[in-house]
Amino acid sequence: MALVRFYSTYENLCRVHHLFPHREWSYFDSVYQLLSHLYAYYNPGRGNVTGNDELEYCWQTSSDYVVNDNRGLIFPEVLELKSSHPKLYVLIQRHGGRRNVAKRFGIALSNTAEDRPKYRKGNSLDYDYGPFSLTFALLLMTFVRNTMMKMEPSASKNTVPKSPHGLEIRLPNQQELLHDPGCDGKFMHDHILKYGGYESVARRLGLVW
Repeated sequence: MALVRFYSTYENLCRVHHLFPHREWSYFDSVYQLLSHLYAYYNPGRGNVTGNDELEYCWQTSSDYVVNDNRGLIFPEVLELKSSHPKLYVLIQRHGGRRNVAKRFGIALSNTAEDRPKYRKGNSLDYDYGPFSLTFALLLMTFVRNTMMKMEPSASKNTVPKSPHGLEIRLPNQQELLHDPGCDGKFMHDHILKYGGYESVARRLGLVW
């Protein structure tokens, strides 16, 4: 508390030392966990379970994985998940419920035509961004998460360049991705364009753009 008083506010402390506020990281990680547990539901046995029943994925490179649209996937019933996948159940409830999460990630609620994703404007629950891929969403969030984990907190402005976006967890822009030293950046850029562009993908995943 003395440290917080020295910097006047919690936000000032985070800004000076290049730290992400807990509430922002907590929301980002909850979206990552939601995608991780959804992916594990459709792909049993994938991922490493850590403490608190959290999942982590150790991808080699993004291009090693086949990215398919979510066509054919049916979103699970919430009551089914309550006993069989309690962590996934809690995450779905936290992010607006079954219908909202399914629409956000482009997954059909059932096999009937009226419950398939609709491409129209209107109420947020009826709005759909177009085709999407759960695999790609998790690869992209892992890419962003790994980038954030490599950052080092520092009180020196010279050692850690301060982003003009401040301490917000954001989707990397086209220039940043295309200058990525590995092959992941171009892979991410190409698939972001495939799935509606930067703003659309950022909105789906709760990232600043």
